[in-house]
Amino acid sequence: MFDTARSNSITFQCEEHTTFETVKQNSMVANGCGSPMTARFYFICFQVIVSQVFLNLFIAIVVDTFIL
Repeated sequence: MFDTARSNSITFQCEEHTTFETVKQNSMVANGCGSPMTARFYFICFQVIVSQVFLNLFIAIVVDTFIL
């Protein structure tokens, strides 16, 4: 999460508006800047959604075991 939230500083030089097309044309590594709020929001939502999916999967397996 912290790598996606990195912003431009003295120790980390990033490109503000990097697109996939420019990275592909120049054959360089994607070195774009991130946003701390967007990164936190994305990873919190990702963790909640994935935990709900696995919880429902576990409950479905338990219920299926008891029914059969």
